Amino acid sequence: ERIHHLYLLFTLFLSIALKKPQKPKQLGSIKIPGNSINAYVSGTTAYVVNGVGFAVVDVSNPSRPRLLATYDTPGSTAGIYVSGATAYVTAGGAGLQIIGLPSKYPQVKALNPGSGSVGKKVIIRGSDLGNEQGKVLIIKNDVETECDVVSWKNTSITVTVPSGAKPGKVKIFVETADGFRTGEGKMFVVKKK
Repeated sequence: ERIHHLYLLFTLFLSIALKKPQKPKQLGSIKIPGNSINAYVSGTTAYVVNGVGFAVVDVSNPSRPRLLATYDTPGSTAGIYVSGATAYVTAGGAGLQIIGLPSKYPQVKALNPGSGSVGKKVIIRGSDLGNEQGKVLIIKNDVETECDVVSWKNTSITVTVPSGAKPGKVKIFVETADGFRTGEGKMFVVKKK
């Protein structure tokens, strides 16, 4: 008995099992930033074009897909093909973008402390953050504010909460020097001074 998977794209990325092609069954879904336009699945990884770049999704467990990273490209993305460690992305007026894929994507595992006011130092612990400095972003209501980086290592980054950060719950994302942003942001609370 063989089970095939069909992936449908909308704002959500859907995994459909085709055990019985006449009765497809949805196995899982995941919300992708932007609008899902096209996808390429290679093994247990799906590369989903979202209009502004692409998202990398782990589909090893189709009932629980996991967003690994996002990558923004110039132009409006419409298609993607992956061969080995290279993605070929059509990007509207920007033409064909050829992007090297990392063997592992950045992950943020913990923030210390989990809250603080403007100017407070925050230590970000994670893996595969890169040895070359990228950027750390605080995002609230789709508004990005870049943090000031104090130090940067592959497993630890120290930043200060920027003056433009608005009080309340925000998410912190790390973007590596080669442009890959953590798929899931870590919750942080910006306190009033």
